Formats: sequence, C-alpha cells, structure tokens
Amino acid sequence: MAITALPTPPTRSDPSTFASRGDTFLAALPTFATEANALQTDVNAKEASAVASAATATTKAGEASTSAAAALDSQNAASARASAASASQTNSGTNATNAGNSATAANLSAVAAAASALVAGGETLASISKDIHKGVVVKSIIYDTSKDSDPAWRKRCTDKSWYTEALGFTGVWGGQAANVAAGWAACGSVTGGAYQNTTDGKFYTPTSVSTQTEIFRGNAREFPEQVAIVAEAARVVIYDLTQTGCPMWMVFVATSINDGTFGDFIRGSRTLGSVAAGNGYVCIGQSGGSPAGLSICNFVADSLSRAGATDVVRGVGDIVAMRNSNLQKSCSKSPALTLVSSTVNDVALTVLDTAPIDPATGLPVPTIFVGTAGGLSTITNLGTVTNSTSTVSVTKCVANGSKLTTVRSDGVVSTWADTTTIAVAPDTTYTASSTPAVLGTVTVAA
Repeated sequence: MAITALPTPPTRSDPSTFASRGDTFLAALPTFATEANALQTDVNAKEASAVASAATATTKAGEASTSAAAALDSQNAASARASAASASQTNSGTNATNAGNSATAANLSAVAAAASALVAGGETLASISKDIHKGVVVKSIIYDTSKDSDPAWRKRCTDKSWYTEALGFTGVWGGQAANVAAGWAACGSVTGGAYQNTTDGKFYTPTSVSTQTEIFRGNAREFPEQVAIVAEAARVVIYDLTQTGCPMWMVFVATSINDGTFGDFIRGSRTLGSVAAGNGYVCIGQSGGSPAGLSICNFVADSLSRAGATDVVRGVGDIVAMRNSNLQKSCSKSPALTLVSSTVNDVALTVLDTAPIDPATGLPVPTIFVGTAGGLSTITNLGTVTNSTSTVSVTKCVANGSKLTTVRSDGVVSTWADTTTIAVAPDTTYTASSTPAVLGTVTVAA
C-alpha cells in the first residue's frame, strides 16, 4: 500500500516560500494520516492472520483475527494454555517477518509519533535527547505549555528580562558539529548561525572557520509551546521543539560563588539530578551537600529562588536573565520555607483545582513535591512547607492531579489520593512483602 510523499516543509531560513510551503505541507497531512493509518491497519491485519493461520491452517481470515486477539489477551493475563504457548513458539518465524512489516509502517508513521511525543508532558526523552543533545544526561522531560492552566502566559512576557535579553543567534541552527570549522560549515559558512560542539558540549555562534563565541540563549524570544528540558550534572538546557532541528533555546549553568551576600542559582559544587516544569515554573533538584536543594525558576514572574534545609534563599530583584551570574542577593523568606534535606533526589509538580491565583502571574500556584535524602517535602500552593512523617530517603516522586506516588530508598511505595494530607500517613503503602500478596501467585508454565 503506497504512501504519498509529503511535499517540502516550510523553513524559517526561507521566508519567501514559508507561507506557500506551509499551506501545501498542511494540506497534505490529512491524506498522509489516512494513508499511514490504512497501511498500519493493513499490516496489523496481516500479522494477526499469519499468527492464527500457523496455529490453525483452515481458519478463515476473519476467525484468525479474533483468535489472535484472544490469545494476546490471555497471554497478557498470564493464563495462556500450554497449547497456545506452543503455537506461539511455532509461529516465531512468521512473527519475525510481520515484525519487519510493522517496523516499516512505524517508519512511515514517524511524523505522527513525533507529534504524539510532543504532547506527552512529563515523559522522559531518552531517545530524543540523544538526537538533539550532546552530553551525559541525568534527567530529561518534555514540557508542553498547552497543558498549563493558561497556555497564553507565553504571550504576556514581552517585558520580562529573559524575553528582552540578547539572543544568541539569529541565523541557521547547524545542529551538532565536532569543531568550529565543522560548525561554520553546518551554519552555511555565514555569520549568525549556531551549533553545539560535540567535543565540549557547549553552544557557539561561529564567526569564521576558526573563531566562535559561546552562547547561552537561542534564536527565539518567546517561550516555545513545547520544549525539551535536559539536565546534566552541572547544566540545564532547554530545546525548542517547535523549530526544525530543535535548536537550543536557553542554557542554565552552575556557578560557584556564595559569600553570604551574593549567591548562585545553581550551585557549582553540587550535582543536578532532577527537573520538573509546569505553569511557567522550571524546578531543578540538586544534591551533594548544603547549600544545594531546589532551584526554582518562574518565567512568568521573572524570578529565581532556591530552597534548602536551612531556608529558602530568594533573590531580591533577581531575574531570569541573571541565571548564570553570581549576582543573586540572598535573603530569608518569611515565613521560613525549609526542606527536610538539601539533598534532592527528585522533584514533581502539579496544579490542584483549589490552588490560589498568584497575583504576579495570573496563574494558579503549583504544588511542588521534593523527594530528599530526609524524606518528602511539599512546597504547598499556600507558601508553606509540609514534611512527611517518614524520614527515609525518597528517590522518586510522581504527581498526577491531586494524587501523589513516592518511592523510598528501601523500596517502599506510598500513595496519597489527596496531596493536602502529605503530613499524615499515606493512603496506601506497598512493600516487598505486601506486593506479592497484591499481585497474587503467578505460575510459569514449563
């Protein structure tokens, strides 16, 4: 079954044809989707037919599809009969061939798959980050602002420091290159472009075949609708997923000055390990001693702050454009917001239905869950901190609406249906001894 090739997509580097190419490209997408879906349906039908036919050669095509679906359901429920298992083994060669057909269909559906990934807020980016980022990734997420309480906040930030700061480049995004000469060529051998150097991982705008300038800002002022946020041990990079090639949009780097009067947003001598985002917030968890804790960037309020075991260190007049400088004026917030530990293992963020509106942003205030070496700390939407009764290290936090699930270092999994009750015992706790009882006894056929 043939797939009609998509026309040439529009590109910002050719503004004269952008509108016409964009119209043509968008007009072709419905046909592409219909043909791709039809091909996938056709491949699935042939696969089901082949599996069932190997078990029963006289089964009709319609009966084969029903039998294959029933076998699959039974296998997933771990109650497949020995005869079905044997049939599956017999059909392994046929399934391998069908898998190749499915892979072909998957390649043809790459555009749809990529679009689905963009809207899956909070998903990890292991495969995507390998393609767009060079460096040792400790955590990566997709932040889709269309899922925020008011996605239009991106349009109301033209007066913010990060919007008005100088852009790092205005020309071609060259992707990744091993050195300045290769980067210069990737940018079309003209000034104004940018690339990531795969040797040191930094971002540069080349000015010639042998000269370049390091940059920490991309080519777009507005916060992109979808971004990939990639954390390394001492750096966070935000990539613009709405542009061709997914160029770098902003870089946060660790600094190393904290003399009691001026501090740093990301502590240079500590290690980053987690990141979460939502409603214009980007929260970055650090470990390795105090001061460390949680760094909080609020793009809508244009503010930077940091929470730790001693207090929240909040910048006085600090703005996002100062993220990589050592100019943060330190102060204690009143009332004190103290985490149970400055060693942050994980962070999660959610917006509750009852959240108050922040007058500085016009958005509901998120609730931030911080898994630390001393237990769970919750920065509530009322500006207070609630700590869990357990002081065992929390290694994972997963927030979903008003619900929260945590994993401790001892393997205990805890869930709360109402995140306003974190200070009390969780609703449900799963341990190494209780989990098998919940799952029941599983018998593996010989």
